[in-house]
Amino acid sequence: MKCSFLSSLLITAGALLAGSRPSHALQEVAVPCAPTGITTPISYGEHAKCAISNVGEVDVYQFFGTAGDVVRIGIAGTSTTWGPQLELFQPSNPLTPLKIAGCNPTFFATCSTSLEETLPETGVYAIRVFDFQNNHGGNYALNLERLPRDGQVPTIDYGTSVVTTLEHASDIDWFAFDAFTGTLVQLTGSSTPGCGVRVEIIDSAGVIRAFQECQSGCATAPIVFNPPADGRYYISVQDPGYNNVGTITVALSCVVGNCPTTTPIPSIGSSYCTPSQNSTGAEARISALGSRFVADNDVYLVVTGVPTQRQGLFFLGLGQQDVAFLNGCGRLCVTPPVVRRPVQFTSSSNTLQLRLDLTHPTVAPLVSPGSPTYFQAWFRDPTGTSSCSGPTNTTDGLRINFL
Repeated sequence: MKCSFLSSLLITAGALLAGSRPSHALQEVAVPCAPTGITTPISYGEHAKCAISNVGEVDVYQFFGTAGDVVRIGIAGTSTTWGPQLELFQPSNPLTPLKIAGCNPTFFATCSTSLEETLPETGVYAIRVFDFQNNHGGNYALNLERLPRDGQVPTIDYGTSVVTTLEHASDIDWFAFDAFTGTLVQLTGSSTPGCGVRVEIIDSAGVIRAFQECQSGCATAPIVFNPPADGRYYISVQDPGYNNVGTITVALSCVVGNCPTTTPIPSIGSSYCTPSQNSTGAEARISALGSRFVADNDVYLVVTGVPTQRQGLFFLGLGQQDVAFLNGCGRLCVTPPVVRRPVQFTSSSNTLQLRLDLTHPTVAPLVSPGSPTYFQAWFRDPTGTSSCSGPTNTTDGLRINFL
């Protein structure tokens, strides 16, 4: 939790030394607290440290989710006697909660709760936060996660341990490793006094394959894991009750079998087209990480330099151009046919991220071995700049020659 998203991705294999090493967990971004009655956009991997200031007040958050996403929402009440309550609403039924979770603390105590749900449809979901009995105000830390973490996560090598810090009570940190069938992998977690630890192994579909936990200043029993399939697996690290902060050490080792050494995630594609400055004072730029092999289906699109908490989306096509964008700032760098991916909110760290599914029925026809595909992102920017007052803007273009 001590380095940025991009710097986490650029850790080189030569820097991964045996033994304990500093944390390389992704920095979670805090979204700003909105005034009462104003909905707050929040993205996967972000958290809010806010308050219910008045009796009967309700805070509302919105996030964009895709059908099939496994979502975990945790909330820690950090004021005594205040009981945090969560309600999750789906896009097609904004009147009836899809799922509810809550807790009621004993007098002069705090409590925490969480809910987990597989999203049934694609669209904008709402989270309501309020007091259990609507008769107290209090502070809270809310955390939104996709299982596994949306976007890329730093890897952990076999035979090493990493130290990470939970910086708020509902915090979840993430690591990843590659494993093969016929291999036994051992994972343990330990925490400093005052903080518990829960470690989970989660597959790419969001299924929790194994977990262990202990309560305070402790070490978990080892997880000995036999992967059911070759591939990438994820480690989530948190306090088991969403009640405490502290330092946790995670250790991964190979017991027997084929234990590969993880390598840095390569950058793929080449840039073209000239982006325009936006209201941040920067130019929004698009890049990609992963594999150029279509069969790997391992492409992550990342945009940096965008304004925070704005709607944005990625689109792709089969040709390139460089013309003025109609009714907005920026350039249009992709020619039709164009496929648009769903609308998302930009994060509070000025980024927009997407794991691109190359097998999706609308994407697959535009991606084929031996041919280039062209990518770009669009975003709302109503304040504009001194040189452009259009309500939207775009990134530069990105060309990926798939294999």
